[in-house]
Order: sequence, then structure tokens, then C-alpha cells
Amino acid sequence: MHRDVDFLVEFAPGAQPGLHTFSGAKAALEQLLGRGVDLAEPAVARKPCVLGRHQPLQRGR
Repeated sequence: MHRDVDFLVEFAPGAQPGLHTFSGAKAALEQLLGRGVDLAEPAVARKPCVLGRHQPLQRGR
């Protein structure tokens, strides 16, 4: 079973990314990883309902 991968995305100050930017990034990541991808901006990711269901990546040394 492949679970989806969640990415926190942040754009440069003043940038106004549209739906095309988000959908293009999502499609490219899904193709690269071979699984579903969810993109979230920091304001959404800080909500308690979102924080409680995600685990941070563990980086190897």
C-alpha cells in the first residue's frame, strides 16, 4: 500500500501562485514519486486538525 506524501510549500514574499502553479507542482511530484501528493501552505499546516495527523520526516545521518 502506498500512502500519499504531504509537502509544505511556501512561495517567495509577494508571489501570487495560482491554481495552475499548484496543480503543476502536484502533478510533477506525483509523477516523480509514483504516488499521490498533497500540497499545503504553512497557514493550513499549522491548524491543529492537520498537525495531529502528520508525522515529520526522519532524516538519516
